[in-house]
Amino acid sequence: MTILEANLKHLYQRIGCWFLGLGFLGGIAGIVGTVLHSRNGAFEGFLIWMYIFGLFTASMQVEILTKPFSFCLPGHNRIPRKFLFTVCLSASFFISAVFLLYPAPNLATAALTGISTALAGTIFYWLGAWVVFSFANWVSTLAFFSLFSFSQHLNIPIIVENIIVNHIPSVIAAGFLVNFLAYLHWGKSDIAKKYCGKLRLSGFDAWNKQKLHAYTQSRMAEKKSVPEMSPAIEAFFIKRITNADQTLGRYIWGGLYTTFAIMLSSPKKWLVNLFIAIPVWLALGYLPGSGNIIFVLPGIMLIHAYLPVYSSLLIVGGRRERFWSALSVALADTLLITVLVLVFAALTIYLKPIMPALTVRGYTAHFTALDIRLFFLPMLMAPITLAIGLICYKNPTIAIITVIAVFTAIWVATLASLGKAHIKPMPHITPLLITCLIVCAWAVFIAVSRYVCVRRSLIKL
Repeated sequence: MTILEANLKHLYQRIGCWFLGLGFLGGIAGIVGTVLHSRNGAFEGFLIWMYIFGLFTASMQVEILTKPFSFCLPGHNRIPRKFLFTVCLSASFFISAVFLLYPAPNLATAALTGISTALAGTIFYWLGAWVVFSFANWVSTLAFFSLFSFSQHLNIPIIVENIIVNHIPSVIAAGFLVNFLAYLHWGKSDIAKKYCGKLRLSGFDAWNKQKLHAYTQSRMAEKKSVPEMSPAIEAFFIKRITNADQTLGRYIWGGLYTTFAIMLSSPKKWLVNLFIAIPVWLALGYLPGSGNIIFVLPGIMLIHAYLPVYSSLLIVGGRRERFWSALSVALADTLLITVLVLVFAALTIYLKPIMPALTVRGYTAHFTALDIRLFFLPMLMAPITLAIGLICYKNPTIAIITVIAVFTAIWVATLASLGKAHIKPMPHITPLLITCLIVCAWAVFIAVSRYVCVRRSLIKL
């Protein structure tokens, strides 16, 4: 077995790759169906598919290069280039074969269209690989793919199709040039030295709490800065902890302190997050109904929330204290995200009359306010997400897959209740039903957290 074959085995030996492969197969099926039914978007979908495929396959090579043992492998400095080119060319030309069915005057034109599409796909593949090799936290770039839902209104699929089909010589020339530059770039002899021993996030580390924490600590050490605690916030929590008469009260306030003190003391991070979130939030407002996903996303992101249950140190808190502290932090997290979402939803109501209509290539989009009747979704999602996080503490990948499945079920049920018209009342969702759902969700969290705190090992591994 050659070293290249050993590297290719990672594509099927890792359990996460099987789940990822199902998603990639679904994307291929969508591309094939779009071509067969002569709908717009096949070329754009193929380029996006190649970009994401490049992200994840390149991350595997970076993950190997970060291990010092990779220096001991004979001839391994050339393997990243061989691996990436093997995967890139195989996937690009194999999938682009479906574009031979694209309507063309003759077979030669159809073949040139397929070649043009394949080489355009390699350009986006190398773009994804370059992002992974250039940025340590490349996983965050996947968040920008939510903006592609707006591409249909900008006629981007038609523009992409026009470039690939009507400018075949230029696309082929650009493809050969990019592949030649990629061959030179990934063939450098010192490529392993840049990444050996460096902490990098791979495609499956977005749900690895331990590695995310280690990455954060590493970034803080590189910046040579320690997050400063606001004196007022620190004094507020320390006073409550000191004045608490019982161990239970002190442990609860201590859990709130470790969870929120640093976060509330970082106004710069809040401003940066708002600077990123506001444009995306306003863009979603021009997509009727799509902006309502903001009611569910905060609940999903709580999968990374810290609950003071597991610990690697010998602390005074017993199982009873950890249970009540976890419940207090969960309630505080839920209250915080619910208030933030309600503020965003209320602002859209006031912005709707003053936001202008956007006209792009004949399509006019009007700003739509968020449906504030969905305010209960954060209170419903938060306890379910936190309960799944407690159960799957040692298996974060399974936790995120389960949360996404639950999110999808809740979101589909909500859309079905809303009906086709966004402004119609929801006849199936009554205040009594909402109350029952929230009570049931919190009952599940209480039962799970009590079981974990009373019966399971609380040693943090």
